[in-house]
Amino acid sequence: MWARLSRWPRRSALGTEKVPLRYGKGMPRISSKNQITLPVETLARTGLRAGDEVTIEADGADGIVVRRAPPDPARALGVFDGLYEPGFLERLRAEERA
Repeated sequence: MWARLSRWPRRSALGTEKVPLRYGKGMPRISSKNQITLPVETLARTGLRAGDEVTIEADGADGIVVRRAPPDPARALGVFDGLYEPGFLERLRAEERA
């Protein structure tokens, strides 16, 4: 799933007609800190929520593509670092073999 930020209308899900972008409080702008507030409607359509990791890529001269970052299994396995004292698992395996 991805959200496309552009000043131009986007195509519908079928790709046959253009659907205008709608914003309740005016057009989102880039802040002095290069931040953009994404419209709630856009986030709801994509399933993105606060705290989700995303990748951001340029899409030509006038567009930006925001995509959900793919899961990183190596990073998830890092939660087990420090769970056991060094050498504990090796000792446990040695006891099982004995």
